[in-house]
Parts: sequence; structure tokens; C-alpha cells
Amino acid sequence: MSNSEQAVPSAELLKALGELLAVRRRAQRGLVIGLVVAIVAGLISLGSYATADAAAQADPAGGAQTYYVLWGAAALGLLKAGRAAKALFHIRKVLKP
Repeated sequence: MSNSEQAVPSAELLKALGELLAVRRRAQRGLVIGLVVAIVAGLISLGSYATADAAAQADPAGGAQTYYVLWGAAALGLLKAGRAAKALFHIRKVLKP
């Protein structure tokens, strides 16, 4: 087949490719959002711990201080990122020639 006689893809193939690319875009967005949520939750937890530690160091009586660990937000963010990474891996497998 020469360059001038290239096969024209069918409408079904173009539709399937468009849907696959839309899923890939959603998975990329989900990966970024999941990682951002997990990182923000980690930073808030770390900041809360640092503040409580500084307050405990400054307290001459040695009173206990409270800090927050956002396990739920970090876990959900990592879960979302993991699912998105899995979807991207499967899409890459499908698109591989």
C-alpha cells in the first residue's frame, strides 16, 4: 500500500479511540487530584504535629498537646491515585502496538 492509498479508519474505530482518550484524560486528572489530596493531608498532619510539638516544648509543665492526623483524606487520595494509575496502565496496554 503506498502513501496515497492509506486506509481510512472506520467510524466505530474513531469513536472507540475517542472514548479511550477521554478515559485517559479522566485517569490523568484523577491521578493528579488524588496525589494532591494525599500530599495536602500529609502536610496538614505534619504541620499540626510540629505545632503541638513546639507548644509542648514551650510549656514548662510539660502538658500534652493535641495534633491531628488526616488518615482518611490521605488514604482516599492515595486510593484515587492508585485507581487512576491502574486505569492509565490498562490504557497504555491497549494502545501499545
